[in-house]
Amino acid sequence: MKKILLVAFMIVLLVCGAGLLWLGSWARDLQQANQRFSEGDNVKSAQMYHGVLAKLPNVSWLRQALGAQIREAILSEVVILYREKKYQDGIRVLQERADQFPFLSSHDSYHFWLGNLLFQQALIEKAPESLIDGLRASQEEYQKALEQSPHNWDYKHNFEVVKRIFLLGEKSRQPEEELELLLEEIRTDMERRKRELPPEKRG
Repeated sequence: MKKILLVAFMIVLLVCGAGLLWLGSWARDLQQANQRFSEGDNVKSAQMYHGVLAKLPNVSWLRQALGAQIREAILSEVVILYREKKYQDGIRVLQERADQFPFLSSHDSYHFWLGNLLFQQALIEKAPESLIDGLRASQEEYQKALEQSPHNWDYKHNFEVVKRIFLLGEKSRQPEEELELLLEEIRTDMERRKRELPPEKRG
């Protein structure tokens, strides 16, 4: 009996040790990808983020435990595509990652970045209907982000920008200069730092 318990204990130790080694290696890979990302190396960091996410085993509890780190890697992937103005690719990647990691779509930053991508994609659409549909879709995503983080200034700001664009469109004469200024006001918060609304502007 003692031998059996000893063997079982040794097996548990080996499994735990292997798990810790894997986790350490995975964390280092993510750190290196973040470093390349902060240096502006889009090509290399994109490859590294892809590798980091590909290494994750399909174990739900592990993915949940590493949720913040996984979300960081995915959003960095998307930011890279945003920087390169590959908005449609960014939308596709973000939605595919949400299917792969369901917890992603429950976070406010997912809706914020999906809104940013939809907004920019809408601006390059040639058909007026596509432009309107894209802007409306982006506004809906900003609204979802605000519902989760109502005091985030960037979410509120972008939501209001799209709202003002629609108000301009309702006027008989659209002031083009004002519209151009609005289009330049969309914030991306590349570092994804949360900003709080000033106390006097909170509801």
